[in-house]
Amino acid sequence: MSDNYKQAYTEVLEVLKYMPEDTKKIPPQMMLFIQENQDKSYKYNFDINTSVNEQPMSNIAKAILANFYRDYIATPEEKEKILQIEKYEIEKYEEGQKEKYNPDNLFKTRQQPVASVSTPEEQKGQTNYTLPTEIKKTNIFVKLIKKLKSLFK
Repeated sequence: MSDNYKQAYTEVLEVLKYMPEDTKKIPPQMMLFIQENQDKSYKYNFDINTSVNEQPMSNIAKAILANFYRDYIATPEEKEKILQIEKYEIEKYEEGQKEKYNPDNLFKTRQQPVASVSTPEEQKGQTNYTLPTEIKKTNIFVKLIKKLKSLFK
């Protein structure tokens, strides 16, 4: 287990010390798991005069506390409201991903190469494109024959 999770478990236990009634609602095996896997050398100080949102706490610890609240502490009405908000956020994220990676729109935003010549001042902020040109290599025998033909003319 990574140190980030161990420290987060320590932070969660410190916060839950100040919520004894709510801690009783969390399953004992879950609390035992967190207690066994906490970082015993890490010290976290929870300030009871500040709200939980303003505490210096890792994102992992905040996520664990949020899940505990949603799953074990919240009333059924609060739980339903939280689940609706989470569902809306997931749908919003997926919609953004669909729009971003839609194969129909993927190539529409690509800029077309500019064929006109512009001054260096006009080129600031623009990407320069060069069109491929075909380079024909002539055979040495073809060159020799052309040279001989030019001599006889």
